[in-house]
Amino acid sequence: MIEFVDFNEFESVNRYYAGNAGLKQGISIDGDVWIVKFPQSTKALTKPQLSYTTSPLSEYIGSHIYESIGIPVHDTLLGTKEGKLVVACKDFRSRGDEFADFKSIKNSYLPSDGRDGSSGSGNGTVLEDVLDTIRNEPLLSSTLGTEERFWDMFVVDYLIGNNDRNNTNWGVLLNIDGKPKGLAPVFDNGNAFYGKRSDTTLVKRLSSKALLEEDALEVFTNVYLGTDGHHLHPHALISARSYPELPDAIERLLPRFNPKQWEHILEQIPNEVDGLLVMSDIRKEFYNEIMKTRFDRSFNTAADNI
Repeated sequence: MIEFVDFNEFESVNRYYAGNAGLKQGISIDGDVWIVKFPQSTKALTKPQLSYTTSPLSEYIGSHIYESIGIPVHDTLLGTKEGKLVVACKDFRSRGDEFADFKSIKNSYLPSDGRDGSSGSGNGTVLEDVLDTIRNEPLLSSTLGTEERFWDMFVVDYLIGNNDRNNTNWGVLLNIDGKPKGLAPVFDNGNAFYGKRSDTTLVKRLSSKALLEEDALEVFTNVYLGTDGHHLHPHALISARSYPELPDAIERLLPRFNPKQWEHILEQIPNEVDGLLVMSDIRKEFYNEIMKTRFDRSFNTAADNI
């Protein structure tokens, strides 16, 4: 089993973090700054099935899946604070570093064809505009591996069902002089694995191959839009082979995919700690089956056609 940490033992620090997905607090562990992320309350949801989301659990698992594939990702620890299941994420910024997120970079980029409006702003997620920024904005185009990282995240976020890889949670690290240091490690994976679903719902989805495949292949979308303004479905995009960079990313990552290792990550998480539910066996089974279905039906099938 993994080490489970009591974060009540560590001192708070004056480091503050934005974002809407739950409370965040900075703490110091052995002189390093970590961000403790609490689960978000579901009180505001129309049909809440849980009192809190499982986002800390999703952050931990999703980050370790990224790590198992060999993609740079922030360090995470699972534990408790104030009686809740939380995840601590190590702040990847060294002293004086600045994180330039993709939104801010995109917001300063004027496309060569003179496009403007919401699609060209920092908030815009039309895939064609995103790729244009990656390929032609000076900071991004000169930072090694930017487009590869984008497609790698596209693939792995689909594997883990992370539907919130938005323009604010990836980008470039700048040093104290404002010079680029390279891409920031992957972070913010808390919206993976249908974290608002109850175990009862998961049992229902697991009991039907059709429902499980619907979740894995059809229901999931990410933030990126087609030129028609509709959200893109990764499985459909993989099947359509519309972007050659996507099968290239699958071919690059597939040798690193290890379903047994993903299963091991899930198995190492305890069911409960000191009476606090951490992760049920049914949730482990659902997460495992979702990844296996996407691995078999999307990635292996795509590789056979490359």
